[in-house]
Amino acid sequence: MPGPYSLSGAGTQTLSAGVVALSIAVTPWANSEIGQATPTNYFHVGLLRPGSPNGFMAVEPVHAATQWLPLPVGCDRIGYAFFHGSTAVVTELFGASPAPGPLPPVSQLITPYSPESIGVQLAAIGSSGPSTGAYFSANAAVLYPFRLSSPLAVTRLFWCNGGVVSGHVDVGIYDTGFNRLVSTGSTVASGTASIQSVAAAVTLQTSNYWLAIACDNVTEQIENHVIGLPNNKMMGMLSAASSFPLPNPIVPAANLASANVYVCGLASFTPG
Repeated sequence: MPGPYSLSGAGTQTLSAGVVALSIAVTPWANSEIGQATPTNYFHVGLLRPGSPNGFMAVEPVHAATQWLPLPVGCDRIGYAFFHGSTAVVTELFGASPAPGPLPPVSQLITPYSPESIGVQLAAIGSSGPSTGAYFSANAAVLYPFRLSSPLAVTRLFWCNGGVVSGHVDVGIYDTGFNRLVSTGSTVASGTASIQSVAAAVTLQTSNYWLAIACDNVTEQIENHVIGLPNNKMMGMLSAASSFPLPNPIVPAANLASANVYVCGLASFTPG
């Protein structure tokens, strides 16, 4: 765990990416006001204020010798003010939040059809379920946006083959700068009408990402749903020509557009 940070006086402390909560150990002013709670609660010891590049959130009072502070999504700094010489040692926590907070749960399997991606928009336009179909363009890639509200350890990347298997497929994850974080690499398609998964090892923090799939031929069939223009662009889908295997970085095209929502994704277990 990064830190701990020793805080006193007033200022702002930068936090690590992906932190979900803070553990705060306080040494209060000797004459601090004491409440009636068990364990002892304090008044006028200090104030904490989570923040992000967009501004700061509501003030959280320091009220105990030890306490948790769950952090909102996107929090990357903490403002603080400690009074009358009070001090605190602050430790960052990762993974699941240790106390109730504003972080919603994250699915352990994410595809373009998930709410973390474009699933809500797909439902809004009344799209039907996927069916088998030939890959849209040889050596091209399709990218789908998705967001995590808490960290996720990815152990598998996968796609669902349709009625014909042919050639090679590559599935990967990119950050917002289109830098490749992990991919299956060129993988021989195998097994009709079945999920094919490949081991992966990356821990994604709370952030925005891109899920990408590419294929080196148009004979391979992958389960997909076709949504067409302008819905694909309105949902943030991107495409990239000449992108097999998935390059690092990838450069999405301004005008190349795929209408295909492929069944592919990431998981913290072996799907299928």
